[in-house]
Amino acid sequence: MRLLLQLLFIPLVTFCLSTSIAFAKLNYVTVEGHGTGVTPKEAVQSALVDALGKVNGMQMASRERTAMSSVKVTAEVQGKQGVAELNSEEFQQEIQTATKGLIKSYEVVSIKPDEYTAGLLAVDLKATVIKYAKSKQANRNRIAVLPFRVDNANDVTQTTFAKNLCQGLVGYLTQTRRFAVLDRDFQDESNGELNSLKSADVPMEEMARLGNRLGADFIVVGQINKAVSKQWNKEMKSTGKKFPMSRYGAALSYRVMDVATGQIMFSQLYDGIGTHQGYAPDMSRIAKKYADVLGKQLVEGIFPLLVVSVSGKSMYIGQGGETIKKGQKFTLIQYGKKMMDPYTKESLGREEIPVGIVQVTDVQAKSSRANILKCSVDINALFAPNAFIVRLIKGSGGQKRAAKKAKKVEKVIEKSMVEMEKESSDDW
Repeated sequence: MRLLLQLLFIPLVTFCLSTSIAFAKLNYVTVEGHGTGVTPKEAVQSALVDALGKVNGMQMASRERTAMSSVKVTAEVQGKQGVAELNSEEFQQEIQTATKGLIKSYEVVSIKPDEYTAGLLAVDLKATVIKYAKSKQANRNRIAVLPFRVDNANDVTQTTFAKNLCQGLVGYLTQTRRFAVLDRDFQDESNGELNSLKSADVPMEEMARLGNRLGADFIVVGQINKAVSKQWNKEMKSTGKKFPMSRYGAALSYRVMDVATGQIMFSQLYDGIGTHQGYAPDMSRIAKKYADVLGKQLVEGIFPLLVVSVSGKSMYIGQGGETIKKGQKFTLIQYGKKMMDPYTKESLGREEIPVGIVQVTDVQAKSSRANILKCSVDINALFAPNAFIVRLIKGSGGQKRAAKKAKKVEKVIEKSMVEMEKESSDDW
């Protein structure tokens, strides 16, 4: 048994090591720095802080200024001899040690009296600094879901529902891969991990992770006005038979705001409180369901699902994961002319022309494949990036009402096909 565990452990360690290497996010960047000081040593340190700030932010650079003040080597000579002393191996080694390797090396280009302030020296240098390279996902629009307000903080149902709703919304937005979703629930744990990087026994390269916390482009805020979960027994007067009844759901409002401008990008009211026959389900399940609904509204309002490729009778939709289900049907929409608000002159988006129906046949992590069930245009000939989108037919996935809704969409498409044929014959 012990031998078996050893055989399993060795590949696991190898995998972890190879994974950490494969996903390493540290590289070296050479930048120019300029600084001034009363002594050559102070001027060099000032220039190094400037270079470090350009790469990893001024917050980290300011912290390293204090560390570099511990450098004991002095250089008090100007001109070429001063440059040589400042570039000496001993001086560079002390700078590297003081900054825990954040500054790998540097080269002083010039040292001379500052032309703007008498009594100060100016230094220009080139420094090679470790940079924490952010993942490609960090280049997406960054969004954070802030805790929803509750109408009554003493109402356990409201507070629990709000917490579960936010967690579900974070999960949904992450699955869409449209945003870099920033955590706002576990900041204490995150801050504790970052603080641990400041200890003396942390590898020097890890220090580059400090100063790279991302700020949000958009925030999701909202309020739970009401959350209900009640159940009772109703008695039939004719037979005296009792059967369970329940009233559950929530009424809420939420909005997406641009952090930089404070502009409301998207806003929605939602009221899902209703009376039903049967027992009330667990409110955490209701919160998850609401999170999916709100997430779909939010994403479709800002980033509709794009058709990314077409081949014959199948196509790929640029979204997958848990947000798309096999069997779901979507209305295929072709973008038309751009529309402008006649009063504000702002863009209202583009015309959306329904041209077909597609059904999802396969869901992958980042994309989904769908079959084209009906289409009034030659999409293979007309396809271009950002030209076609899909919108979910509500209730799709094999239910009867989905079929009825699909038939309605089919009638619209058939009507458009008749009109197109009529226009074509008129042209002749």
